[in-house]
Amino acid sequence: MGKIKEDKKKVDSVIADVAKITGQAPVKTMARKSISGFKVRENQIVGVMVTLRGFRMYSFLDKLVKCGPARVRDFQE
Repeated sequence: MGKIKEDKKKVDSVIADVAKITGQAPVKTMARKSISGFKVRENQIVGVMVTLRGFRMYSFLDKLVKCGPARVRDFQE
């Protein structure tokens, strides 16, 4: 999540984007401990995750392999 973790609207935007990509509702991950060096407090949202199984997993992997490297700069097949 990086710097956007303080802004509630941007966090909701990230959750919506992950839901569109994967086809499932993501789960918010919280920080277990406070780490002052990273400016993270306990129970603060630090990311989102989705567990993919079966057809959705292979569909996501297919999209990632076909579309991902083509958008990376200087990627050679």
